[in-house]
Amino acid sequence: MIDNPDAESIYQLLIGFGLNILSKEDSLLMSIYPANYHKTDISRFPIVTGSYDCGKWFRPIHLSIFNQEEKDFEIKRGDPLFYIKFHTDDKIQLERFNMNEEILSHVASTVEVKKYFVVNSKKWMDDLMIGYDCLTNVVMKTNELSVKWLKWLGAEFSDCQFDGYMSFILERK
Repeated sequence: MIDNPDAESIYQLLIGFGLNILSKEDSLLMSIYPANYHKTDISRFPIVTGSYDCGKWFRPIHLSIFNQEEKDFEIKRGDPLFYIKFHTDDKIQLERFNMNEEILSHVASTVEVKKYFVVNSKKWMDDLMIGYDCLTNVVMKTNELSVKWLKWLGAEFSDCQFDGYMSFILERK
């Protein structure tokens, strides 16, 4: 896990009420920016910005703020929380929809995919290893999350000829 000294001062707001954006396009990049052209109580805080492809990933968007001094704030009805930019020259049509069990299940599955992957990855690796004695590859030494996951799977590591990398081997159990 990456050590983030700011993690304790990041607050994710309105969990469960996130904005969901689904694109009919195969690929549509969107970005989240601070609502800095509006003066609101919340606009004084830096926010977590980012981009993702809403044509490939249907997920909720929540406002996440940096509030290092833990100052109180008020969100009023109608206050813009953030701006969204769609990276396209085409006209975008937003449509309101009612959340239902099918959509909620789909959102939950995309958000929970990382946990699902970790929980099931040992079995998947066992299935992939059928017919093979071992699997070998290289991993960047600085990729702590992947190294940790590979260790959890039972990988053994050794030096390799590539700078900044190490070899690993997974043997069939």
